[in-house]
Order: sequence, then structure tokens, then C-alpha cells
Amino acid sequence: MTRQKGKHPHGNKRKLGLTRLLLTVAVVPSLFVLAGCGTKAGPQNAEGNRAPGTVIHNGSSSVAPSNGTAVNSTTSTTPSTTAIGQNSTNQSSDTTPQSAFVPHFSSVDMVTPTAGWASGQIAGDIALWRSRYGGVVWARVPLPFVKSVNNGTGFAMSVYGAHQLLVANVTATGVQTYETTDGGKSWLKLGQVNTTDTMISYFHFINPTDGWMVTDNGVAAHESIYHLFQTTDGGKIWHIIAKTNNQNPFASGSIPGYGEAVFSFEADGTGWMTGQGFLSGKGFLMRSSDGGKSWTTIRVPVPSADVSTLVTTSKPIYSNGMTAIVVQYQGQNRNTTVILRINGQGQVVSTSSPLITNTPVMTNFASPLDGWATTAPWQPNHPQLYRTTNGGQTWEAMPVNDQMLMTNPRMHFITPTVGFAFAANQDTGSPVIWRTRDGGQTWQRLMMKIYATGGPASPNQNSSPPPPQFTPGSIDFVSDSVGYLIGNYGNGQTEEGRVYKTTDAGKHWTEIYHTGVGIAAIDALGNDVWISVGAQAGSTQGTLMFSRDGGKSFTRLASGGLTSIDFVSPNDGYAVQAGDMFNNKLLSTRDGGQIWKVQSLPIAKSTNGNVQAFAALGSPTSVSFADKLHGILLQTGEPGAGQQPKSVLDTDDGGASWAVVSSARMGGNSAHGQFQLGSGGYANGIDMVPGNPSIAYIWESRGPLIYTSNGGKSWEASSLTKPGELEATSVFMLNTKDGFVLIHDMGPSGSSFILEKTIDGLQSWQPVYQWQ
Repeated sequence: MTRQKGKHPHGNKRKLGLTRLLLTVAVVPSLFVLAGCGTKAGPQNAEGNRAPGTVIHNGSSSVAPSNGTAVNSTTSTTPSTTAIGQNSTNQSSDTTPQSAFVPHFSSVDMVTPTAGWASGQIAGDIALWRSRYGGVVWARVPLPFVKSVNNGTGFAMSVYGAHQLLVANVTATGVQTYETTDGGKSWLKLGQVNTTDTMISYFHFINPTDGWMVTDNGVAAHESIYHLFQTTDGGKIWHIIAKTNNQNPFASGSIPGYGEAVFSFEADGTGWMTGQGFLSGKGFLMRSSDGGKSWTTIRVPVPSADVSTLVTTSKPIYSNGMTAIVVQYQGQNRNTTVILRINGQGQVVSTSSPLITNTPVMTNFASPLDGWATTAPWQPNHPQLYRTTNGGQTWEAMPVNDQMLMTNPRMHFITPTVGFAFAANQDTGSPVIWRTRDGGQTWQRLMMKIYATGGPASPNQNSSPPPPQFTPGSIDFVSDSVGYLIGNYGNGQTEEGRVYKTTDAGKHWTEIYHTGVGIAAIDALGNDVWISVGAQAGSTQGTLMFSRDGGKSFTRLASGGLTSIDFVSPNDGYAVQAGDMFNNKLLSTRDGGQIWKVQSLPIAKSTNGNVQAFAALGSPTSVSFADKLHGILLQTGEPGAGQQPKSVLDTDDGGASWAVVSSARMGGNSAHGQFQLGSGGYANGIDMVPGNPSIAYIWESRGPLIYTSNGGKSWEASSLTKPGELEATSVFMLNTKDGFVLIHDMGPSGSSFILEKTIDGLQSWQPVYQWQ
């Protein structure tokens, strides 16, 4: 194809900011886990060896008054120089595998839109984290003990504020409780619950003095033996007030041993016990008006004869002397969710309109009126998020974010607009958190930084969030002097997309466009510029903006979450549209981007038993064309520990047909014949050299820059990049020799992005501009 002056047939398909955001949270190596490998948080003596009233300072002990024990943290809060994560180099001499130090969250509790706590495990030990930055940065909080008898269910926390937390830990002699009022800098040793139970089912304080704890023996459902304890002095002394008596389950001082029971106490001490597994397969709802000493059954109306189980899915909602309980009637092929309003005498006075779904739901309420429900992602049903603003009288289906909903997340709304969704990566167990600021209309997957040891010093209550920083995303040039750069400016709590332009080959940049949401992709031909605004992984939402005057003004062109764009002429272009769970789509346009049509791709087929299909090789991620006929498509799949399945397809008929030219499954290369593409690293984008379909480049996080000179049949790694230290994040070639590459330098002097220029086909390059 003959190239016109000032124009090129190539565009940017690098949804770098979006893809890296997704991988940073979803896979083990790309979590920012700053670690002191092998170091255990907290005092180094087992809790069972200390007498009550012991003060622990750096591993030593002395006697203190028996009304409480201050346990000072023995672990430095200075960030470690040893890191496990995308931007890290492991400098520790410890031979423990890095995967052993990947954090696993089991509970996340956000107290405010910016502050929260999380508990879980790391290296097999119980761990505690605290966030003051909206769930983005999590600092490790040293605990006042080393081990628990049961690390899975032998630990519980009761969050009482951004700085105040109570924890309970199962030991060989009972359950020991502690409290911190300064964000974990020091701990007060409270009383011990005398029990042989190994599980903590419930632990909660309704004020600084009144709290409850439920322990059980950890046996199968319907055979549980519950013990209910209460404190009225802030945890110094615990009394048993009720326990399971299966011979007389409704006697005073008895708790029925129902499986999967959920306990809750409201501000006036009224207790609730809800769950499933009652007689004849029905659910149950019980109430205590004396702080848990005795319990009475509340009759719940059953609306249909085909009901098999009633399950309460949300803790009670309290308002003006009334209590709302969310219940589900699960039939054979449908699930009915209603909200019962119960008065102060324990009588059901009203029932909301039903929410009918195919699968059970999980609910969360930020107020008596504002609530959300998510359906279970059971095949073949499609998960859905619903919202009510009138206490369940009506429910509205929210825009679908399958990439989030398929993980069956737990939701926690702080206000009617700000909420969080928490899940664990199915392959790695590493935590994944999404955040919404518009009541669930849109969700942002957080780029989390989780410290395995220590972390940034906790800010004061009134201090400002971390300063925003600019993160370059990708580059696009229309000549050897004129080019564009997109990136995002924020601090994890806020994000603004920005577009910059250079007219001197990258030496100076001028902002030409900014918006309050992220920018995912850009492409330019002469004075025509296309940018994708607001696109997010797992969502089809977003807007395509267009400029005819080199970025002086932009107008809305079309809707849709495009994460990669490449125009070969002012009218003909290709794009990747974000979808759910790596089910992205390849699109094409023939009118400059106003209307897009889905391109057909090869269907599943088997070669010697090895599937070459989307399920194994991923879905469209990045597209690039050398001319109107020849193009190349990068596909990626669900990532694992340091690797992901990927494939490269090509076309020689303008996208009418595509064929696989190289691929890699999880665990290594595709091994035989022409399929020579490694699975290591997370591929973010691909660039085919204009006018030469034989040469293309793929850039990866946790992997090298790789290139092909035979149309993608085989690939070779560049010696100029080093995974985890010096990685390419965007490539744009003007021809076979001249081009630019954006490099992420993660060296010991600090993280920075550098624009490099090459005149020999990326065999070497020279720095042009640097962003700290």
C-alpha cells in the first residue's frame, strides 16, 4: 500500500492501561506484594506460652497489670526492598518459592469509602491488612500471635472503625481476644474464652463494651454444637449464655444446632439467628430479646408449594424499630427473594414484592431502602446484578459486568453510591476487588498493592490520599515527528484519562484532551484521531471519540468498550471490544467508526487431541494491520502463575478469514511444527509493521518484547528487555527500521516510563523522554 505523507495505515491496538489493570489484580505475579520473604509478623513466641497480662516488646516479655496487655508491633512498617509482583525483583536469600507468599484474603470489610480491613493467609499463616487508600494499597498489620490452631476458621475480626479492631484467635486452651485502637501499631490483650471448639462462627461488637462470639465444633451441617458467649466489659471477661441442646433445642439457654446458621445482634442487643437446614428441609428464623440467652421461632410465610429450602442471605437491616430480613424461597427451577419487615414484637408485618431469579442470590444493603442482589453464576444461567432503592418493592437489572459477576463476589456497599465487590482469583486464590462510585452502574477493578510485610506508614485520620501520578499507556505516531500518547492520571481513588501530542518526535508533549474516566486505546491517521474512553475489562461500556483536526476538538462517534483500535484508511478500521471473562470480540467498520460489525473467527477444532480454540487460546486482545489486506490478531486467555494461553492469527483478505499461525497453551509452548509461541508472560499488545506483514512485535508484562520476521510462525525475544525490570508497554513502528517503544523501567532507582526511539528495527534504541 502506498502511504500518503502525514498518514499511515497502522494504528494502536494497545489497551495497555486496561489489560495491565486486569492482570495486576487477577494473577499472582502481578500483584504488588512487598515482602520480607520468610519473615513472620508479630512476636516470635507462641501465644499459648504467655500468661495473661504480658507485655511483649520485640520478643521479650514482662508482667503488666491484669486489666489488659499492650503488645507492641515487632515488625517494621518500612516497606521492604524485597518484592513479589509485577514491578519487583526478589533480592531475598530465602529459598522459599515466591508463590508461598502470595496473599489470600478471606474477609474484606471496608469501614468508609477509603478505609478498611482484610484478613486472610500468607505463607500458611493468618495475616491481617489495613487499607487507608480505598482498597488499593494494603499494608500488612502485625498480629499479636504467630499461629492459630485452625488457620482456616480459627480466626475472626470485628471491625469497629478505621483504627479500631478486635480479633479472636483459637489457641490450644481456648479463644484469645485482642484489641487495637491505633490501626495495629499496638495490641491490648483481652480475655480468653474457655472452649475446646476449633471454629469461630460469629464475632461482633455493637459498641465498645458489648460483644458476642459463637464457636462450634466444626462438624457437618445439622450436627453442629454451638456455644454462644457474651461480654459486657469490652472483651475482658466472656460468659457462656447459650449452647446447643439437640434434645430440647428451644429451652432457655439453648441454641438449635442448625447447619449454616448466621448470627446477628442489633444495637439494642436483640439477636437474630437465620439460615437453612430446619426440620422438613425448611429454613428458619429465630429471635432473641434478651441478648441471646433464649430464642423464639418467627413464623415465615411460604408462598409456594414447590419450595424446598428457605435461606436468609443478608444480615438484618435495622431502621426505626423495624427489622428487615432478606429471605429466599428456593424451588426446583426458580428462586424467589423477598424482604420481610418485622416489628419490635417479632411479628412479620409486611412482605416486599418478590425478585424472581433462576439461581440463588447474595444481597447487601447500604440502607433500609438501598440494596443490591447478585445471582449465582451457575451454568447455563447468566449472572446478573440487581438494585432496589425502595426496600425491595422493585428491583432494577444493572448493566452486566460478567468478568466480575462470574467470580460470585461478595458485595459491601458503604453508601448508596460507593461499594466494593470482593472475590478470589479462581486459579491462584489471590484477592480481586472491584469498586463502584455510581451505585453499581459501572465497576473498576482495582490495581492493588498488597504488602506481605510492613507497608507504607498509615496516614493520619485527616491526611490527604497519595498524590496522583501519570501512567503512560500507549503511543501512536503519524510521522517521524508527530505522535500521540494516552495515559491515566490518578492515585487509585480517582482516575482521569489524558491525551498528549508531540510535534518534535517525543521531546515535548502537550495535553490535548482529558476526561474523568480512563482512556483505553488510540489510533491516528494524519489529522484523524480516534480514542476509546471509559472502556473497562469485562464490560462493553465505553465511548469512541473522534477528532478531524489533530486533536484540537473531539466529538462522540459511537458507544462500546473498545480496547484496541487500528484504522487502515479514514473509513476502514478494526477494533477489539471488551467482553466478559475473556470473551472479547473482533469488530470492523467501513464508515470511519460509526457502525461496527462482529468479525467471524476460526471455530474450535482439535489437532492431535490439542484444542486450538478460544477456550484454550483466549479471545481477541489486540489487532494490527500492515495494509488493507494483511493483518494480525493477538488472542489471550485466563492467566495463571506467570503465564497465560495465547495465540496469533493472521488474515490476507482484509479480515474476511483468519487462521492460527502460532499459539501456546498453559504450561509451555504449543511445541510442534509452526506453533512456536511461549506461554510465559502476559501479552498486552501486538504491532505489525506498516507495509511489511512479515514483521510484528508483541509486548508483555512479566515477559520480554518478542518479534517475528515470518508473519508470526516463530518468535524471538529481544535482548533489550528483561521481565520484571525493563519491559516494553507499547510499540509503534513507522517502517521496518524507524519507530518508537514505550519502556517501563522498574530498576532500583524507582519506577519510570521512557520513550525510546529506534532506527534499526528495535535492535537498539535511544531515550527521548522520561516520565517518573
